[in-house]
Amino acid sequence: MIINPHNMTVSAKNQSDVEIKKSCLHSSFIIGDDKNTYSFCKGEDIKDVSKDRVVQDVMRLLGINSTEVAFNGCKDYIFSAKQFEKKFRRSHNYEITYPDDDLVHYLAPIVHEIAHVFQFQLYKSMLKLMSSLSILRIELAADYIAGVVYYKLGIKKNGYQHSVQLIGRYYEVSTDHHGTPAQRIAAFRMGYEDARKESMRSIQYFNDKFQRDVYGEVIQL
Repeated sequence: MIINPHNMTVSAKNQSDVEIKKSCLHSSFIIGDDKNTYSFCKGEDIKDVSKDRVVQDVMRLLGINSTEVAFNGCKDYIFSAKQFEKKFRRSHNYEITYPDDDLVHYLAPIVHEIAHVFQFQLYKSMLKLMSSLSILRIELAADYIAGVVYYKLGIKKNGYQHSVQLIGRYYEVSTDHHGTPAQRIAAFRMGYEDARKESMRSIQYFNDKFQRDVYGEVIQL
């Protein structure tokens, strides 16, 4: 899931205007009134996700400098990824958010969001990515890339497949933002199997293969 940084905090004129929209590429949060607007958390990696060795290995494999990515956990947060515009940047260029929930298994959705950061960098920016590809292509490609990552790092694939619904458990403005569970599982499995067959290929090669060959097959499911 990708968060549009332009729509991070908006106050409503009155309580009847309260609205929450959480979609893939254009998420906005409209909560509260003029005197009581929604307050985001302070930006703390409360679960120390950034220190997880597997998470570090994932970023290294995808060519992502870990110092450019901040992880932010908070109660009621959703799994999301965003890129800051230059004027809003601090010490990092990207942020991945996650919920503070002891019952949530983090690796699968975190890998999905890190795959989005890879996409941001590959297409030079989040906005260029969004203007180049449909939301569905972007989301299913992230699942496919996650499959490639799981194979290359020797991570058991069952954990990701069982978490597909968790990753997409948002209120969607459109039902096709992430794809159906069958499409998502297929994209992940194809990424895993393609990486097994062509293990020496680069991540960009697999991204290009998905956009050229795999996407059309996945959406038929």
